[in-house]
Amino acid sequence: MVLYILDFYSNKKIKVAQISKSVTLLSYYQNDLIVASDGYILKILKLGDNNIKIMEEKDCIITALAIGSKYDIIIGLKDIIGNSTLIKIINLNDYGCRTINLDYVDFINAINVYFDGRIIVGANSKNGNGKNLFIVDARFEKCKIKSL
Repeated sequence: MVLYILDFYSNKKIKVAQISKSVTLLSYYQNDLIVASDGYILKILKLGDNNIKIMEEKDCIITALAIGSKYDIIIGLKDIIGNSTLIKIINLNDYGCRTINLDYVDFINAINVYFDGRIIVGANSKNGNGKNLFIVDARFEKCKIKSL
């Protein structure tokens, strides 16, 4: 399967990458950074560059993704072995990762990043209290999480 992007200005189709499975998650950032996933494998590529960084998640399903800045990718993970829910922040400079465990979350449906770097997570709550929006402030060593 081939991943294409349509350039609306020139009405041309641009071949981006060869993908082995269906793309279920896709995000684009203004510096031509594209992140795609089939749920298990994350592909990071830049338009015009033939190098594709491939990261595979062992024992986890990628449920959501967002590009936080030109240097960070945020993915939501469901650990199928330990039954935990995680956010992983991947730094594109060195591909170092920071993992945040979301104890009260069952499944992450969506991720967005606010202009100040806080991560907005749409999710199902584990305890059934009806809260389905979580604000994660990962800008500090000790992460702050607020549920709404």
